[in-house]
Amino acid sequence: MGSGVAFSGSARAARGLDALNFFLADVEGGLGPYLAVYLLTVRQWNQAEIGFVLAAIAASGLLLFWAAMPETRNIDQTVAPPQPMLEPAVE
Repeated sequence: MGSGVAFSGSARAARGLDALNFFLADVEGGLGPYLAVYLLTVRQWNQAEIGFVLAAIAASGLLLFWAAMPETRNIDQTVAPPQPMLEPAVE
């Protein structure tokens, strides 16, 4: 695609990471408020318990991000110059 960066893993691994990122963002950003209201009204949880669950979801996302760091190190070590963000939109 002209980015100058080669992904060292398989296409299947890249699709898996994309799906993981998509669903984690969906759970954290989109489902979080609704989960909090559900736990408060239906399950009768208190605010501390709800906060703990939402913090655990965020922490698991950070843990999964940390686990992917060895793969992102390869991207940082490329010798290709950085490409402007507009280039992928134009191609």
